[in-house]
Amino acid sequence: MSMPPLKLLMILRHAEALPSDSGGDAARKLSGKGLQDAAALGLLMREKKWLPQRVYCSTTIRTRQTLEQVSAGLGALPTDFEERIYSGGLPDMMDLIRATPPDIHRLLIVGHNPGIHALAVSLAAEGASPLLNQMTMGYAPGSLSVLECPLHDWRMLAPHQNSLVDFVTA
Repeated sequence: MSMPPLKLLMILRHAEALPSDSGGDAARKLSGKGLQDAAALGLLMREKKWLPQRVYCSTTIRTRQTLEQVSAGLGALPTDFEERIYSGGLPDMMDLIRATPPDIHRLLIVGHNPGIHALAVSLAAEGASPLLNQMTMGYAPGSLSVLECPLHDWRMLAPHQNSLVDFVTA
């Protein structure tokens, strides 16, 4: 029996942001370091051929800025801005991914802790890999998990069934 084709799911926490000011949490902007880190991540993604066909991005300023910087290295990316990545939890993000059309093979989610970390940990296959151990320990700003998902259709995405192929921190 042949293996199903692999889909690539990239899970990115926004890069380093400035502390909250009078605009509130959703209006927080990236720090200078955060802008540089996100731009470098876009170049790394291009080098590794992690080229998203679709992006789901939180609606906050810091996630939008992270995506803008990443996109500078990758080119324009078809993006849906999703409030539920910011305000919802793990079930909301799973629903969002599972609603992705099956012809999308490379998907990027840009969000926030603790939800984005919970998503990455819940989807990765359990094991003793150094990458998984590193990811489980924390998900700093600018962290990116890359998972290979053995499925034809995103609706079949299940916890602990996906190979963590890389974990990058800014």
